[in-house]
Amino acid sequence: MSNQKGFALVFLLALLPLLISGILAILFSQYLTKNWMQSLHICRTELLKTQKTTASHLRTLMNLNTSAKALRLALQRAQIQLAIAIATKNFPLAAKAKMEILRIEKLRRQLDGAQRSLILQANFEMSRGVQTVLRKIKKQSQDLQAHLPPHFNFQIQTLTPQIPVLAVQPDRPETAPAYELKAEFEQQQALHVSWISQFQTGHKDQGQWIQNKHKKKDSCSATIQRKGQSFTEILHADRFSWKL
Repeated sequence: MSNQKGFALVFLLALLPLLISGILAILFSQYLTKNWMQSLHICRTELLKTQKTTASHLRTLMNLNTSAKALRLALQRAQIQLAIAIATKNFPLAAKAKMEILRIEKLRRQLDGAQRSLILQANFEMSRGVQTVLRKIKKQSQDLQAHLPPHFNFQIQTLTPQIPVLAVQPDRPETAPAYELKAEFEQQQALHVSWISQFQTGHKDQGQWIQNKHKKKDSCSATIQRKGQSFTEILHADRFSWKL
């Protein structure tokens, strides 16, 4: 009888680490769920806000295409007039055509500067938006770590994103071109942010007698959708929340 009691006691002691590990796993899942929801909310909110601002710059840029095409046509006409004036030796008309060409080229340079400025502003907003997401997610991880029980460790590793650029291209290699959307615009315009969440227990100085570690990757994405002449920010289909 004493042997059976001793065996049962040993068996229970052997199960104790597993029971503790199970309890810790439940606590981990709660922290993981909380982190997952907060991180995704931060990411989606910030990226949508960023794409809304970017859409405003994009809309202004596309509206300038009317002026770009009008100046292009005006330059072509002035150049034709100059060619005719030179061929017919109509020097007053040639001088007038040259002045018109100079005037149009000045306007085109001004328009080109405005176009490039809009693209730079859009690129800056997208880069800042992505960095804001990364900064806030890191801050959230620090706040969560501060409320964890002793010997619980939570870390977030942010993955370096691609440098975002506005998904447009000039229709011609010239000053003040008309800009058009790149092929597969929504995919090209999408902003992505990815990060890895890691929870673990124990303390290195205490031998880590219970191995309990969880690692998970999350990400979110937002883009701009074109509907007719309007541009709207939307969440973009993206892989997220898979285990490593």
